Amino acid sequence: HEDDPIPENLLEYYYPLAAPTEWQKDGITPEVMRAYGIRVDSALHHIIIPHRNRDGKLIGIRRRSYNPFEVEAGKKYMPVIIQNDIYRHNLGANLYGLYENAKTIRAIGKVLVAESEKSVMQLASMYGIDQCWAVAVCGSSISPQQRRMLIDLGVNELVLGFDREFVGGRDSEDTKEYEQKLLRVVNPLIPFINVSVIMDYDGLTALKDAPTDHGRDIFEQLYHQRVKLYTSYEEPKKRGKR
Repeated sequence: HEDDPIPENLLEYYYPLAAPTEWQKDGITPEVMRAYGIRVDSALHHIIIPHRNRDGKLIGIRRRSYNPFEVEAGKKYMPVIIQNDIYRHNLGANLYGLYENAKTIRAIGKVLVAESEKSVMQLASMYGIDQCWAVAVCGSSISPQQRRMLIDLGVNELVLGFDREFVGGRDSEDTKEYEQKLLRVVNPLIPFINVSVIMDYDGLTALKDAPTDHGRDIFEQLYHQRVKLYTSYEEPKKRGKR
């Protein structure tokens, strides 16, 4: 069953904990990479990303390829293959970073929902490993299982921080299309939780960038300009009032 825990010692197949320079350039510190168990497969130009369930059990191993041929073929992120076994897991049944960050998220009453594992580690690098309030859905939608896990966190606000997929200004066609797409993603959550969405209308980031890609100052600017889909005079929805 693809959500069952897998043996920890599979990670020993790779080099011990590593801090690849590609990710240091992207604003992820060596300390954070160590905390999240990042390794490398230098022969294949892969960064190895362990995935854990909410209890901390290893359930999958993904790799980020820096091999131009694989990236070109759309295989940037894939499950790893070890001795002919593919270690894939159901990404939609898990939230990357939940195990590491649930305590902080509950304490501050806020969660940033990002697309990629890198965003979680970038936020941890900005604020400190024990102050990270992000999880990643590892895709561009939120599955029903992920929605349930997010609602169960009992936070006052869910901040959607997906990658930028528009180039025009606030009133351009592609911006409006993207707004509609994000609304469809968060709509099922709106009855249960206060939702806001990060939209970069000022061109602080480039196409395909995550809000966390350009450091803390830019992230905080985007965060403070987020679009709140709830009225500010509403009492924040508390857990249980569903």
